[in-house]
Amino acid sequence: MTIKSKDRIKPDTFSVAVFVMICILMVTRIFLLKVIKNEGLGILASPMNLFMVCYGVFVFAIERAISAVIKLYEKKKQFINAMDVARKARTIGFAAGVIVSGIILIFSFSVSEKLFGSRIGFLAFIATSVAIIFISCQGAIRGMLEGFGENLLSLISDLIFAISFMVLTPAFASFSYRYGLKANALLERNDLASGYGACGALAGGCVASLITLIYLLIIWKIKSGKMDDIVRSGEPRYLGIGPSYGRNIVAYSIVFAFPFAIDIIDEAMYVGSLKHTTAQWGSWFGGVLPVIVIAVCIVTITQLRKVYELCSMVVHSDKHGALDTLSEFSRYLVIILFPVSMFMAVLSDTIQRAVYVTPSDSAVAMMGHASLMVFAMPVGILMSTILLRLRKVRALILNIIVAVIAHAGTFAIMTYVMNKEMTAVSYADFVMFLVMGGMGFWEIMRMLHYRHSWISNFVVPLICSAVAALIVFFLNMVFINVIGEILTILVGCLAGGFLYLLFLLILRGIYEYEVERIPGGGFVLVIARGFHFI
Repeated sequence: MTIKSKDRIKPDTFSVAVFVMICILMVTRIFLLKVIKNEGLGILASPMNLFMVCYGVFVFAIERAISAVIKLYEKKKQFINAMDVARKARTIGFAAGVIVSGIILIFSFSVSEKLFGSRIGFLAFIATSVAIIFISCQGAIRGMLEGFGENLLSLISDLIFAISFMVLTPAFASFSYRYGLKANALLERNDLASGYGACGALAGGCVASLITLIYLLIIWKIKSGKMDDIVRSGEPRYLGIGPSYGRNIVAYSIVFAFPFAIDIIDEAMYVGSLKHTTAQWGSWFGGVLPVIVIAVCIVTITQLRKVYELCSMVVHSDKHGALDTLSEFSRYLVIILFPVSMFMAVLSDTIQRAVYVTPSDSAVAMMGHASLMVFAMPVGILMSTILLRLRKVRALILNIIVAVIAHAGTFAIMTYVMNKEMTAVSYADFVMFLVMGGMGFWEIMRMLHYRHSWISNFVVPLICSAVAALIVFFLNMVFINVIGEILTILVGCLAGGFLYLLFLLILRGIYEYEVERIPGGGFVLVIARGFHFI
């Protein structure tokens, strides 16, 4: 019995599932802001980011590494060795999870109080430590399922976790927050409701992790017979040195975990060092970042297919096809990113009121600045994905190190020199992803000997989107008090998008056949030809 290639799912499907899961988690944050308020989200931020760091390592990184090493063993039909690797990884993952959980448990109180400014926040760290145990062996099980051809079943676990998290977390947080309000009144304190709410939210995450683990164990039990048949059909045990997966785990761990780790450090600086309140950080964590990340994920998903096409052509030495794909991909990416980020900047106040109804003043102020991240983050993510896919691990890690240094420098300058503490995090993140994306693009261009046309592919979209964004800004001023926030956003985006495409056509920044592929593009062409713009 062999592993059927038709059972495998295209790699970009896994990436899409990851970004869909992240979008669901961001929507959950928006709900949580209604339930546990800014202070509760400020307390939740660091434990939640710590959980996501561990999720990136124990689930995503180990899954990718184990799946890859099983596929290498598959080529020589050494399925016994492949199964041994997966089982050892499961045991090691669980042991590492218990150790990490114990460390978090020991230092939860001191870290919460000294670094993140909350004495009650240790409860959320305790809940995180429990959740980490539940996810510690999931990556190995998922990697084994994926390596043996059960890709879809492994993929479903992401959606099970995300949906369970979205349903259970607000429910647990609401119950805990209401209980905390009673405790506040009884003990004459004002922080228990927020702390209990954050703990309840992560308790929901614990249950979601447990549900996902139970699902994976059931699937593993059901499919164990099929996997045993595959193992028996293979070659005898290979006693030599097999392929190593430790390097892959390190590389994937850095890629998946570092954005959340940076967010933890930012919070420690913002709350612990600069002495801002947890409520102010919660305004950023739950009142600004979810909208930005959802926009970033949507843009990134639209470009993933091109990324994997490019990588496939490079691997198969199709240089001409790779150059054409890189040219088209880089041009489309910029054409999308400029208007999206600029429209979000000019509509920031309206978007805040449409999503949160009554946003805090600090969230409204930060939203416009944070919209810059919508341009930089997809560039950094997609270029890093290409390098990781092409196994340029050293270049990728170098990019991340330089980007983190740039992040720290920008944060320091914005905070200590310019006294812009409120916007320091958003600009530091913008610079970090821009540096990471810029370095990645330069390395890819050098690898393929590609010359980028900066005037037509960068300057022209920049000018067109700036003019269109200015018009959207005035439309927002006119319609906001007439038709409301949601309709204003819709009218502004439709009108701005129409004008943006029209300007691109006039300045030859896009071809007519490309406009025809865009929904509503035919109408733009009719107008452009009717007025003899083209």
